[in-house]
Amino acid sequence: MSTLALIWALGCGAAPSEGSVAPVVPLALEGSECGVCGMTVADQPSPRAQVAHRGGEHRFFCSVGDLLHYLAAPGPLGAPEGLWVEVLPSDLDPAAHDTAPRPWAAPYDLTFVIGVERRVMGLPALSYETRTEAEAAAVRLDGALAAWSDLFPPTSL
Repeated sequence: MSTLALIWALGCGAAPSEGSVAPVVPLALEGSECGVCGMTVADQPSPRAQVAHRGGEHRFFCSVGDLLHYLAAPGPLGAPEGLWVEVLPSDLDPAAHDTAPRPWAAPYDLTFVIGVERRVMGLPALSYETRTEAEAAAVRLDGALAAWSDLFPPTSL
């Protein structure tokens, strides 16, 4: 089989083989309820979060604080296979009740700003794609920088 045909068969046109595993990817929020508090996630201000478990089960969270609470307690679905948090724009006003959907990123790739007044469930943590954006937000909002490992101990994800 030529290299081009092999690439096509593996990624573009072949049906998944029996026993294959679907890729672990974030899903749209839609009408999902928070896996901790039961609130409608899409109605809450970003950043929101989600986890994916084996078999495609997803749980959504209305805040980083609720995600941390969920991860701290073992559940019937086992360890998550994927974690995502919404990435905020650098100029977001944390006092605004902004529910616009945001891009998803792995939390261990983000820099967080904590210690900011925000009406959310659990720890108010703002998530930024780059450390530079987080530093500017921390100065503007009188907050402190935190890595994912500061918020939640490292996991195997």
